[in-house]
Amino acid sequence: MSEHFEPKASREGCILYVKSYAAEAEALCANGATEVELAKHFAVSLAQIQLWACCHDDFRRAITVGGQIADQRVTMALYRRATGYDVEEPYTYTKKDGTEARGVKTRHIPADPAAAQYWLENRAPEQWRSRTEVDHTIRRADARELTDEELAAIVRSRPASGGERAAAPPRGSRSIN
Repeated sequence: MSEHFEPKASREGCILYVKSYAAEAEALCANGATEVELAKHFAVSLAQIQLWACCHDDFRRAITVGGQIADQRVTMALYRRATGYDVEEPYTYTKKDGTEARGVKTRHIPADPAAAQYWLENRAPEQWRSRTEVDHTIRRADARELTDEELAAIVRSRPASGGERAAAPPRGSRSIN
């Protein structure tokens, strides 16, 4: 990190904003810093960071751009983890004549199914949702179309208020308002 600046108070007691803070904030946010961490870095309150972001376009843009850079890094890392990737690793070996030599070998990191599932669930949730929602409600219009046997089965399947199963209604006493 660059040198730390001591905050300067104005006549009104507010912390003065210095133009160089924007570049510093962008670099910090690009490395994942939050507004709270910016406040600690600049030795000001969170409210002061938010005030600077409101009042100074360059500071607000710096926080936004830095955050986007960090988000892109995480996105690429997740994508690589989901699809697999190759890593070049240096190694040292001994030749037949006894001298040491260095080389580079490529190692494949296989795809992680959990990362792939997470990626797909967030990129295409309608297609890759991990849970299915089922609507069990009966609408009044639907209930009118049910036979007496179907209604009786529904009543038998629901617990009564006392914890026991309710008995089927007597035949012919079908009343839906």
